[in-house]
Amino acid sequence: MAFLKAISPQHDLHREKRQDLVQGVPNQQEETPREKVRAKSYGPVTRFLIWWGRNPIFLYILHLILLGLVQLPGAAWWYSDASPLLVAFQFTLIMVLLTGIAHLLYKRHIVISL
Repeated sequence: MAFLKAISPQHDLHREKRQDLVQGVPNQQEETPREKVRAKSYGPVTRFLIWWGRNPIFLYILHLILLGLVQLPGAAWWYSDASPLLVAFQFTLIMVLLTGIAHLLYKRHIVISL
């Protein structure tokens, strides 16, 4: 128990913020725009999910349309008998298009809902 007394108390950041708010000193996080704080607090994978989650039904319908366009040519080598390299290319193209559209909608603050 004696060793606990020897350790100096850590700086309590939350207590300092509460005291600043009580004393009327503006909080630094309130001065920055909400989007910048949000963008800094999430990692790249989470940001990707946020973009997709803003308009999920629209992206789902767009995904079905893109899959229909991929199947449209009707050639077996293009869809059902496609090589793994062609499948990887088609998958990458569809994901890049959908993610680009999701990012564009997110940046322009467009929400498409029912």
